[in-house]
Amino acid sequence: MEREQLQQLILESVEDSAIEPFKGRVPVGLGRSTARALVFKITCHCGVTAMLSVDTPEDATEEKTRDMVPHLAKALDNQAAQFKRFPCEAHSRMSMG
Repeated sequence: MEREQLQQLILESVEDSAIEPFKGRVPVGLGRSTARALVFKITCHCGVTAMLSVDTPEDATEEKTRDMVPHLAKALDNQAAQFKRFPCEAHSRMSMG
């Protein structure tokens, strides 16, 4: 399954509609050598953006990958909720910009 197709399936399953695919340059080393990292982002109203990521095994069949989608979506929702719990002043300290 293509990365963009998988990202779209995951986005259709997340509860947080503010989660978007990340289209920028992904840091080297994100993910494991046996997995592919799928990177998303969420932006707070204060303007700080956080990268969110989930991994899928490189050798997973399409059926296995489709079965993982609800779990991957839940993991992204959990990461987004954690980011949103931080106050904006904490976001500004985390910002790399």
